[in-house]
Amino acid sequence: MKLLKRAYRSLEMRLYLVLLLLVIPINCFTVILSQQVVQDYQDKLERSYQHELDIFFAQTDSQLESLQNTILTYSSSRWSAVFGAFTGDTSLKTNQFFSEMNAFCSANSFVDCAYLLQGSTGRKLVIYDSAAQTREEMLAVRADLEDAALAEGYGFSYPVITLGGAAYWAVNFSYRGSAYGFLIRMDRLLEDMLDRTDGVRLAAVLMEEDGEMAYASDPQLAAGDGKWAETALLSAPLPSGQRFGIVVDGLYSSASLPLYYYFVMLLSVFSLAAIPLIWLLIRREVTRPVHLMEEALRQIGSDNLDYRITQRATTDQFQYLFDSCNNMARDLRELTIENYEKELARLNLERNSLLLQVSPHMLLNSLSMIYSLSLSRNDAAIQSFTRNLMQYFRYVLRENREFVTLEEELRFVESYLEIQKIRYPGRFTYVYKMEDELKQITILPFLIENFIENAVKYGLTPDRPIEIILNIRLDGDRLLISVVDTGNGMDRERVEALNSGEVIEDKAGRHIGIWNCRQRIRMYFGETADLHFSSEPGGGTQVWMDLPYQKLEENRRLAGLKEGIV
Repeated sequence: MKLLKRAYRSLEMRLYLVLLLLVIPINCFTVILSQQVVQDYQDKLERSYQHELDIFFAQTDSQLESLQNTILTYSSSRWSAVFGAFTGDTSLKTNQFFSEMNAFCSANSFVDCAYLLQGSTGRKLVIYDSAAQTREEMLAVRADLEDAALAEGYGFSYPVITLGGAAYWAVNFSYRGSAYGFLIRMDRLLEDMLDRTDGVRLAAVLMEEDGEMAYASDPQLAAGDGKWAETALLSAPLPSGQRFGIVVDGLYSSASLPLYYYFVMLLSVFSLAAIPLIWLLIRREVTRPVHLMEEALRQIGSDNLDYRITQRATTDQFQYLFDSCNNMARDLRELTIENYEKELARLNLERNSLLLQVSPHMLLNSLSMIYSLSLSRNDAAIQSFTRNLMQYFRYVLRENREFVTLEEELRFVESYLEIQKIRYPGRFTYVYKMEDELKQITILPFLIENFIENAVKYGLTPDRPIEIILNIRLDGDRLLISVVDTGNGMDRERVEALNSGEVIEDKAGRHIGIWNCRQRIRMYFGETADLHFSSEPGGGTQVWMDLPYQKLEENRRLAGLKEGIV
């Protein structure tokens, strides 16, 4: 009797009885699995089509950009031939232009033909590869060009127009009543994407930036019930702002599913009658005890360590969890929170360190600098500045790590200094000395960069360039790091305040960067680590860090364990 009573109080036994008496027929589970298989198949099919579309988009995007550059190049180098009147030697230039464009069309399979409409002369010129297009076809295109209104407006446009009975995508550049560009026949452009052997019916569409459909390979399928835009797979925007899309006939249709699928679904409906009974039992035996434990954990999480679960559970398992939860609350009340406060302090230091690095001023100044460089069209400087800015923020916003190698920190420092060299050209030089075997030693992130940044921020002088020297060496069981600059320096009071660990305050506000570095060094390396400053007005500033090498190696080992690369 006692054994039976104990079995009855077992949660596993009660769930077993529920499953035995009220379980939904196994066919329902089969339906769920088959439904998931169908869904996975449809999702996989959709991803396949999207992948094909993305590949097609990437190729077309590259070709379209190349055509734009070609148009701009020829428009500037053959100005009179393209947009001018036929006077003087212009016809000669036009012949040369014709030959060059004929060679371009022959070499570029993406383009069907090029055209030129001169408003000053009314002349129409169609240039094509005679090996790929027939003369009759191009004559029909030429005859319809005048009605296409391509010479209206100014700049690039990308209309889909019907010429000679075929739909063409025009990459058109118009200026002062003239137009010059390339024609791409839509059916030839899309034939590889639509040429399928799996029997699936596809429609390719070209959608304007405002959502209107510019072209559809199968207008009936693309239009469907009027909602093709919501169901089409779309590419990223092209330089023209347009998007390619694919509409798949019956992608999510269940008409092709086997008959037994619906039969199993019908069986599952009858099993729904058991759900209310199962729910009542689960609510009494599982959800109610879980809610009691949830409330208890919420109270404990709100520092109400006096809270206890007073209700008795109906199963031994939940009663054990209730007792364990109550014991945990009692133990937390009795234990010291020293480790908690230490961890909180560490997290605050890390947060402050990150906030110091991701300064809004840094971002705004960088954007302003890029804008200034763009005005002067200094492309090389813009590329260098942007590349180093990307590396700078990639390091700052990377996945949080407690330690980095000296090699990573120095690459970060170099990115920062390259940015500042562009901002302050000729204002400072930077040298560093470190042996190669020290590159993989781990230190705290931003530790060296913080003092390099201070040297640039506060050390620069208006009348002479300064020098920033970084020296890293190993002396026995100590890692010695020095950052020296020949800049403005500091007065004695500020140096004494920094050496005593005070937070510097002045008219600009509170400066907690150095204080934060000192706290992080003390937190991770203990009292044997040292951070010291020496400086005088006009005589530069010297920063000395003395860190225990044994502790550094221990940090390196722990970092390797966390990343699984010991």
